[in-house]
Amino acid sequence: MTELKVYAIGHIVAIPLPIYLGLIIFLCLGTILLIYRKGLREGLRDSSVLLLAEWMFMVFAVSVIFREGRDEYQLSLLPLSSYFDYGENSYLMEKAALNILNVVLFVPVGLLLGCGFSWLTWRRALAIGATLSVSIELLQLVFRKGLCETDDVIHNVAGCMIGYGTYRLFARLGKYVQTFL
Repeated sequence: MTELKVYAIGHIVAIPLPIYLGLIIFLCLGTILLIYRKGLREGLRDSSVLLLAEWMFMVFAVSVIFREGRDEYQLSLLPLSSYFDYGENSYLMEKAALNILNVVLFVPVGLLLGCGFSWLTWRRALAIGATLSVSIELLQLVFRKGLCETDDVIHNVAGCMIGYGTYRLFARLGKYVQTFL
């Protein structure tokens, strides 16, 4: 667990403070404006789309924009190769922490997709999550900002679907609760 904290904090600290402050101010003002113009329910739904855009910006910032570059291109197309590395390498906890982080990083994407887009099906959520993840990986490859690997796409999409499934579960439970009240 310590590896996960060190890795995450190291990447979060790389983003300059004014960017965080700008995003927070933009989100707050945007939410207030949306609620004022569209009412509470519609405004909050639309602000979840705004929050999704900001979250994805932060993911791109951590993964590509503010990440240190490398000298060569790094690519791993073997699916689930990080699981094969467990038996061969001594850094088991580091690889496990990276896999967990890649799942957790996209859970909010699935949640916010569900909140912001009521017409969204699980297939569309899957396609959007995969598109976002592949975009990040391709940008990492092109700009040499990390290892472009299929494992990250698999874990990111899994996280997106966990988030979307959680949203759908709570939305369905909310409907059942309303019928009993």
